[in-house]
Amino acid sequence: MKNESCYKEASICHCTNMRRASRSLSHLYDVFLKPSGLNVAQYALLNHLKRHSPIKMNDFSHVMRLERTTLLRNLKPLIAQGFITIDLPEHEKAKIIQLSPKGYDILTTALPYWEQAQKSIAEQITEEELQTFLQVLHKLETITR
Repeated sequence: MKNESCYKEASICHCTNMRRASRSLSHLYDVFLKPSGLNVAQYALLNHLKRHSPIKMNDFSHVMRLERTTLLRNLKPLIAQGFITIDLPEHEKAKIIQLSPKGYDILTTALPYWEQAQKSIAEQITEEELQTFLQVLHKLETITR
């Protein structure tokens, strides 16, 4: 059997380390959100849509920093469950999406679970570490544009 500590070593690749951390955080949020029926990606989409809706699909893809096809693939289950509505206004080419009343309800249901996940993270890292982390994330995002 392999030594457990070998799984905790950082990679020499910065991207690999970020992806590992991202998967771990996503898993933690998914565990907390499970009783709501949403995963963290779905929660994030609905929560961002709540703040920006109604919005054109292309504009929302920019807000979410996702390609339009990836966004649509992620939105389909939420649309199917009735959390999001899509409209194509007359004389318009762009689809307008917005949170439905059912979407607002599921966000209200999921919020306490998301807050528990946030609290769990806050118990593991200091406010100073969090601020440093956010600064690093911002830098990483800007160097790739």
